[in-house]
Amino acid sequence: MSGITDDQFQAAADRLPSTPRVFSRLGAALHDPNIDVDDISEILKLDAALSARLLRLSNSPSFMGDEPATDITEAIQRVGFREVFRLVGLAMSSQLYVHGLPIYGMPGTELCENSIAVALALERLAPLAGEADERGAYTAGLLRPIGRLLIQRLAATAACAPLAARKESADLVLLWEAEMFGLNSVDAAVRLFKLWGLAPNLTATLRYQFKPWDDPEKSKLSALVYLASSIAHSIDKGLGIEQQAWKRVPEALEQAGLEQSALDDCAVLTSEAVAELSKIVVAA
Repeated sequence: MSGITDDQFQAAADRLPSTPRVFSRLGAALHDPNIDVDDISEILKLDAALSARLLRLSNSPSFMGDEPATDITEAIQRVGFREVFRLVGLAMSSQLYVHGLPIYGMPGTELCENSIAVALALERLAPLAGEADERGAYTAGLLRPIGRLLIQRLAATAACAPLAARKESADLVLLWEAEMFGLNSVDAAVRLFKLWGLAPNLTATLRYQFKPWDDPEKSKLSALVYLASSIAHSIDKGLGIEQQAWKRVPEALEQAGLEQSALDDCAVLTSEAVAELSKIVVAA
């Protein structure tokens, strides 16, 4: 299979859950200072599975009151707007990546934990680097593997063998993807972001996630995605096929305008936050 048509790409995209689009709408809505609980509820109800997952998470011991929440509106009121965005992201990650990516040899647990770790690290690094949109950064972290998810759908159609994309480095993985499908997972993620109407700056961020220094705009957010991914690797939440991808941290730090000490502090806080969210997931 040397390339895919636009129709094949669209068909594969249509087989993905609607969750990222709902999550994107939620992030945009939360920028409105006049948003209320009913508005948020209506957005979340667009994805029944996502709403059900959020309801279960809101009834975990970390949030539950005297009585369990019985509907999505009550769940939102219980956890608050800021935390609901984080929990919906957690629910989205588990929904998207639960089955893993067999052609890459990635189990669902590894993929979910990596996306959450990168998202939490990005959320903390963004304000340190002067990036105002923490929710956008969190979204970029959660959806960073989305291109590989689409490649997995294409590989299933092409009857690719399990572990076919399990290569020694991220560069070799990207090369295999391009040879097989005429695009790699980064290209696929960029096309998906555009298809879903996500913010253009997030699209550019994913394009340069492995080599932010190649970004013509020298975007801080591109560098932050690289740094957040390196943090995930440092706290044992990295992806096996990316073990060699995070060797140029000093360059990314310079582009982001950060010191190594900020990265070290963020790694500690991210590790603690991942552990806390893991408890919520287990309890739910």
